Order: sequence, then structure tokens, then C-alpha cells
Amino acid sequence: MENSEERIQVLNETAIMVNLDVPPELPFNNASVEENIGGGWVKVEKREDGLYIDDHKVILYLSEKQKNGRMSGRELRKELLGKPVLHPNILDVLILHRPKFIPEDWKKGKHYYVFIFFWAVIFRHSCGSLCVRCLFLRDGNWGWGCYGLDSDWSDFEPAALLES
Repeated sequence: MENSEERIQVLNETAIMVNLDVPPELPFNNASVEENIGGGWVKVEKREDGLYIDDHKVILYLSEKQKNGRMSGRELRKELLGKPVLHPNILDVLILHRPKFIPEDWKKGKHYYVFIFFWAVIFRHSCGSLCVRCLFLRDGNWGWGCYGLDSDWSDFEPAALLES
């Protein structure tokens, strides 16, 4: 990751500041940012009961339609409008600087794998399709990727939100 010095400030072993104004990492070559919600510095903190952003607990959100089957990414995007979705700069910091901050309960689910989406930035491919970056767990290792809004989203693809 480029310019990591301006992306984070370490406060202590359990808390860091993350700069959401730094341009997010692009998911692939020829990608551009379609929409970017949020900015400024946020405090990311690991606590016994989970991950917190500016003293608000991070939860994994599934739409009722996701829980009961599948829904389109475009439909899910509309449902998430106005909700406190997380920025992918937080994803990058979790993977590259603080993987121990990732809560244990994020590793659990009814599937062998899990994808956690950071909806505050929507990316556009040069062909016009839209996607969202995600944190994923596969074979016990965390990584990141992206998923298209034209695809179906199911019960192992939650959005990372701040608890209200």
C-alpha cells in the first residue's frame, strides 16, 4: 500500500486512527471511484466484544432478502442508502496493519467462507460495471477482493455497518 504513513496513526496496541480522505486502493487496473461516502480521520479500536469505529460497534448486516435467499447487488445498494457503511480504507488497514483487530465472530458463519463488504466506496470498471470491495476469509487467511453489483448477494455476504 502506498503512503501508509498518511493512512494511519497508531494510538496504542488496541487503537489506531485511519484517514478516509486518502484515495482508496483500487480493486483492479482501470477501475475508478464512482461514489465515495465519508472522509476525515476515524478511530478504529479493538475491544473485547468486537471492533469499534469512533466508539460505535461494527456489525455485519444482512438484508432480510439475503437471509431468505438472494438479492441483486443493485437492490442491496438501494437498501443500504443512508446506513452507516464502512469505508474500504478501514479494510486495508485491517489486512495490512492490524489483522488481529478482526473480530473472531467474523470468522463464524454457516458457510465455509465469508465475505464482508465495505460499501462506502463504489468502484466502476472501464466497461461500466460497478463493484464493492470486500474482506474475505478463505482457508483461515484474510484477503480482499471485489464483487459486482450486477451479481446476486446471499447470506454469506454481509455489509460492515456501524451499530445504531
